[in-house]
Order: sequence, then C-alpha cells, then structure tokens
Amino acid sequence: MAPLVFLMGVGPLARWKKAELPDLFTRLKWAFVVSLILAIGLPFLGGRWSPMVAFGLLLALWIVTTTVVNVRERIGGAQGGAMAGWRSSHGATGDAACAFGVAVFIVGVTMVKGYETERDVRMVPGESVSVGAYTFRFEGTSERVGRTTVRHAARSTSPRTASRSRSSTLRSGSTTRRACR
Repeated sequence: MAPLVFLMGVGPLARWKKAELPDLFTRLKWAFVVSLILAIGLPFLGGRWSPMVAFGLLLALWIVTTTVVNVRERIGGAQGGAMAGWRSSHGATGDAACAFGVAVFIVGVTMVKGYETERDVRMVPGESVSVGAYTFRFEGTSERVGRTTVRHAARSTSPRTASRSRSSTLRSGSTTRRACR
C-alpha cells in the first residue's frame, strides 16, 4: 500500500508518457525533505517515538506537501490572474480535496494504532485494573428485564485523571431480545 500512497503524491505532477525522473526530483525534493523532517519530529508530541508512526506520518505528509506543490504550480502557471488556473478545473479542486482526505485518514489510522492502549481482562466484583494512567474498579453487574428485552449492565468506577480523586461511574452492557407471548 505504501508504494501506491507514494505514487499518489507523484501522479498528479507527472505528465502522461512524458515525465522524466530528474524533473520530478527537482520539483519534489523540498516536499520530501519537509515531509521527512516533520515525520521524524511529530511522533515525539505523542509521548514516544515509534518508527511505524513516523512512517505513517511520512506518507500522509508526503501527500499533503506534493498536493501543495501541485496546487502552487497550477495557480502560478495560469494566464489571466493568480487564481485563473485553479478556477478553470473543478477536477483539480476535487483531486486536492481527495488527497487531503486520504492524508487525514492515514494520520488517523497511524495515530490510533501507534498510541492505543488495550487490555482484555476478566474481573470479579471489587477487583481493579490499571490501563495507562487510569485505574478501573469493577463493582458488579445488574440485569433489567423489560417487556421484550433483557439488559445486562456492568458498573465500574474510575478516577477522571490520575491526579484527581474524583471518580465517575462507567456503564456498559448488552441487550438481548426476548420473544413476546
């Protein structure tokens, strides 16, 4: 998938059957350098550096910077005013919007997968478990019977933050449908 994302940045700038690598390299070298520097530095803002997070951000930033280069070239090369080239092509506007959307998607997936914390545990009432900076205490379950449903609910408490002692109640559960008579 990574090669396709890389080509997504290059494709709009390459002329069909006439693109030459030295020309593309000259036009995109600053986009690559900016993407690389930001991709190396931005993961530190998440608390810890990860090579996969840096790689995902590199791909997303590559799409953004090459799209900016493409837009700048379209606007700058237009006859009849700075925005004439941009206004003349609705397809170019759609291409840029699509590219930015894909970049946002890549950033979202990268950050969630790179920094998520998940633990599956079996707990009995009164037991506590810590996940990241939070501690959860399982208080028990309850069952509510309705006319057509049975609701199973779990109750647990957790401090809002690690530094405050105020607690909040978390509720989760499932609903089972019953046959009516």
